[in-house]
Amino acid sequence: GLSPELSGTLVMLSDSAASAKILASQKLGSLRAPKPQERAIVFACLLSSLQHESQPQVLAALIEGLAAHADLIASGGEPLATAAREIVKRLAENFAALSASAQKLLAALGATRRPAVAEDLWREVERSSDRVLRGFIQTAVAPMEHSPDFRRRFASTVARDLAAAPGGDLATRRLVDAS
Repeated sequence: GLSPELSGTLVMLSDSAASAKILASQKLGSLRAPKPQERAIVFACLLSSLQHESQPQVLAALIEGLAAHADLIASGGEPLATAAREIVKRLAENFAALSASAQKLLAALGATRRPAVAEDLWREVERSSDRVLRGFIQTAVAPMEHSPDFRRRFASTVARDLAAAPGGDLATRRLVDAS
């Protein structure tokens, strides 16, 4: 079974009070579950909560909690696709409140050095017309590991975005600086 501390923290995550959810997310993000099975349960609960939560402060805490599980997200498949979809969706809904937390998660995902991470993140934002969101994800994806084919497609898209962007756009300047 689960340790009593872990069980209690998971119950807190399902609590209706935002402060309890934030505390639980922080504890789960810093918890180093000794068993791989417990770690997988924590990861699944954080990712599931991200899909169903609506309060910006709780979402920020969940995103930061997921950063401790970047290796599980980056392992690919459905967890990566779900995390990429939810991160982009949540950033589109409330960029100002979530961008700092998302930046931490994206840095942790980049550190896994798995090309699928960049590709899945970009796939989710590529259709967006939100220039700030696209620039944010482009800046995060640019230093990540890429397959040669993705690198060519990504560079071409970034070049088109930069050509279409007005010169005074702060997001554009940041992207150029990061390149």
